[in-house]
Amino acid sequence: QNAFKDTERQKVKIHPIVELQDKLGLKGVSEKFSDGIFAWLCINQNFTASHYGSRQLFSRYYNKLAAVALYTLSVLVVISGVLLTESNISDALEAEESIIMLKREKTTYRELYAKKFKDFEKVFQNAGIMNAAVELAERIKLNSRTSPLDFLIVLSDILNQPGIGPVHIDKIEWQAVNINKKDQSIEKANFTEDQPVKHYAVIKGRIDEPEHNYRESVNHILRIIKHLQASPRVESVEALEMPVDLRSESQFSTESGVETRKKKKRETTGHFSLKIIMKEPGDA
Repeated sequence: QNAFKDTERQKVKIHPIVELQDKLGLKGVSEKFSDGIFAWLCINQNFTASHYGSRQLFSRYYNKLAAVALYTLSVLVVISGVLLTESNISDALEAEESIIMLKREKTTYRELYAKKFKDFEKVFQNAGIMNAAVELAERIKLNSRTSPLDFLIVLSDILNQPGIGPVHIDKIEWQAVNINKKDQSIEKANFTEDQPVKHYAVIKGRIDEPEHNYRESVNHILRIIKHLQASPRVESVEALEMPVDLRSESQFSTESGVETRKKKKRETTGHFSLKIIMKEPGDA
């Protein structure tokens, strides 16, 4: 008290050690010296990092920072875990309620079925067979539309178009076929299979061959093929035989300059043969 006197700038108050220890909550500490208070200050002091001193000197400070970080992270993990647990519990409760509701609906449907539809079980057992029979009948009906009449009608409409000229059909070899999708091979038609039945025909006929112009005969057949290929019903056309000048004692020069003399026997001229594959009705 003699050393620290009150002045205009400062006031000095002396606190007993016991009073300070009571305020700090220190118990069982000697009341004679202030070493307990000093120890409390050291323990509760927050060290700040600085660039002075060695790393080993600040090891306790780094450990304290790591402890604070781990503590904060653990708190966050606990909070996240609680939130996730609450969400999972809510989802589980909703799922349980849905299961209960579905079981109730299942019971209701069974009771309804037992009251109204149980007597029709035998009919339902034969429904699959009946459905298959109906589908087979519809398929046969659809595939049976691929008939010679359908082919002749389409062929007649094409050959009657302007620009083709007169054509004489002597023979038509017609067949209903299936075309294998793997190797494009032609197979005899199976009207019960679930694949299109197409027309396969070989047409043999004649054209009026112009006098002294065998090239016009070929062009005439090419025009016929062009009109056939333009039809949406025709899938492919192939020329098996082209017309050739067979008049008696005729002679002409080929494109290579070789003179060709025909037979002396007079024969019919302008013959041709075409192979046609036509789509089924309604597939154009």
